[in-house]
Amino acid sequence: MRWLAGLLVLLSTQVAAQFRPVPVTQPDIPLRFELFSIKPPSGPNWFFVQPVTPEGVLFGKPPREPGHTLLAWAVAKRRAEKVEDLPAYLAAIRPELERRLPPGRHTILESDIKPFEKYPDACVRFWFKATDQAVKGREGVPQNFLIAGVHCVEPRERIYNIDLNYSERSGPERWSEATQAEAEAFFASLLLTK
Repeated sequence: MRWLAGLLVLLSTQVAAQFRPVPVTQPDIPLRFELFSIKPPSGPNWFFVQPVTPEGVLFGKPPREPGHTLLAWAVAKRRAEKVEDLPAYLAAIRPELERRLPPGRHTILESDIKPFEKYPDACVRFWFKATDQAVKGREGVPQNFLIAGVHCVEPRERIYNIDLNYSERSGPERWSEATQAEAEAFFASLLLTK
């Protein structure tokens, strides 16, 4: 999750000064990247909150109140080293995914990690329910943090991770059926292209 924190810092400084959010107007048209394609979230009020890059895309909804965020993103990132044994790597993925929620800031309350039905040999689905102690403007007051996603290793060369994430901070304890359906459609639209 450190890369996401860096991405959000970048978003809040340089990119935000140069880029205004653009509404998602064609959620049925896939965005194509070198290693994957993905459709934007399909629900109302989604925006591109940074320019689409060759590596990925970040979407967001306007916050309902200070500290609230609802984000979806897809990104491919080169790994430090090649995954030699893909089944063993995916079987032992839990610690890597949990490191995205740094202790001290987050407390994981519930989690689930299992093979992603569409690409079970290359991807896992994950879901975490946590609290976040460091929401801007609400520091020290635990806020709900829900994050679901798909984590893949590009299966041919095995040197890239592909991550899809859907998260809500300072929202409900459980997602509504509509939010859950948006997340599921976002994940289902993933196509690995290499």
